[in-house]
Amino acid sequence: MIIAQLIGGLGNQMFQYALGRHLAIKNDTVLKLDLQYYSTTTFRAYGLEPYPIKAKTATKREVRSLKGNRILKRLGIDTKHSYVLEDGAPFNPVVLESGDDTYLEGMWATEKYFKDIESTIRTELTPDKGPMLKQTVSVLNTIRRYNNPVSIHFRRGDYVTNPGIYKLPPEYYINAINIMREDLHNPHFFVFSDENIIIIDPSETITNLSGRSNAYEDLYLMSQCKHQIIANSSFSWWGAWLGKTEDQIVIAPKKYCYEGHEDTRDLYPEGWLKI
Repeated sequence: MIIAQLIGGLGNQMFQYALGRHLAIKNDTVLKLDLQYYSTTTFRAYGLEPYPIKAKTATKREVRSLKGNRILKRLGIDTKHSYVLEDGAPFNPVVLESGDDTYLEGMWATEKYFKDIESTIRTELTPDKGPMLKQTVSVLNTIRRYNNPVSIHFRRGDYVTNPGIYKLPPEYYINAINIMREDLHNPHFFVFSDENIIIIDPSETITNLSGRSNAYEDLYLMSQCKHQIIANSSFSWWGAWLGKTEDQIVIAPKKYCYEGHEDTRDLYPEGWLKI
């Protein structure tokens, strides 16, 4: 049994699931998810229900049986189980050597933790839970009318009030849009955000979709755009990764998070443009 602790929003949950799924496949065992975080907070909610994932919810007893071994290990008592706590970026290949009966705690924000099962993760993180909202279907049809649809993601929400999180300056988006306009023929931009964004000097090449509340459908729409301008957010990271095409352009911020956590050498897949 592999148990992956899930915390944070949808993008973080996808990273945590993807590593857990990889280790479960490698060890020919089951994956279970520790969802206890979501019973202690109203700020975030578990978000993987719409996806055909291969995992069940871990019981409190199962969590204790694996997670408790961190205390034994600190006391110098060896156990057959493993408690794996992420030690921060960059990618640590030793994690992928973890055997059965492992508990995972961390963000694991790099495709290197699941690159070997890329096609499996793409399939299991494509939503399949019933019809989409009529508004979403309408937007999807609009996106598909353009040869070069570009997703732009603005992350606001908790980023606005948290002084420890880096806020992307307007210049990042201005420069990214200019690059897309230089490199693409007739790009059309679709703006996504967790809050309403006022678009100054509206253009016929910009469709403002900010303020929508259905996270998994927004993520799917972002992935259906051919190109992406992402925020320093795991949500738009997945929108770009799940939307991979042969001639895709992804523009990402060089500075991703906050002071002391700026090492992005493994965060972005090869080929993404960092500015």
